Amino acid sequence: MSLFLISMIREIPCATISKLDHDLIKVVYRDGYQVELEDAKMVDEVFQELSNNSPVCILMDTNGRYSVFSSEAQNYFSNEGKLAKDNNIIAFAIIINNLPNRLLVRFYLAFFKPKYTFEIFKNEEDALMFLNASRNKKSDEVA
Repeated sequence: MSLFLISMIREIPCATISKLDHDLIKVVYRDGYQVELEDAKMVDEVFQELSNNSPVCILMDTNGRYSVFSSEAQNYFSNEGKLAKDNNIIAFAIIINNLPNRLLVRFYLAFFKPKYTFEIFKNEEDALMFLNASRNKKSDEVA
C-alpha cells in the first residue's frame, strides 16, 4: 500500500490516474479494457496536467487486472506522446502479479523500446523504492 496521500484523482474511461506527489503519478487501467490510441492520448494529457508538464515518475498497477494495449497505443506511450517526446518521464515502474501481463510487458519493452527507464516489479513497495531512487537521482542531476 502506498504511503503517499493522493492529492488529485482523474477518472477517465480507460483508467484511474492519481497524483501521489508533485512528480509521482499512479495509473490503474480498467480490467479487461482494450486501450486504443485515443485512450493513450487521453492518459498522456492527464499525466501532463497532473505533472504540470514537468518531469514525472509513473507507477502502473496491474495487480488483479488484465488490459490489452493496441500497438498504436504502445508506440504512442513509448515514442509519440508528449511526455515521452519531451523526455519528461523520469522512470516508469509497473507492478505485475501474473504471467500473461509479464509476457506482454516483456514484448512491449523488446519491440517498442521506450526512451525512459522502465522496470517490472511484483509489489508496490519495491516499485516505489525504485521510483524514489530515480526521483532522487534526477534531483541530484539538476542540483
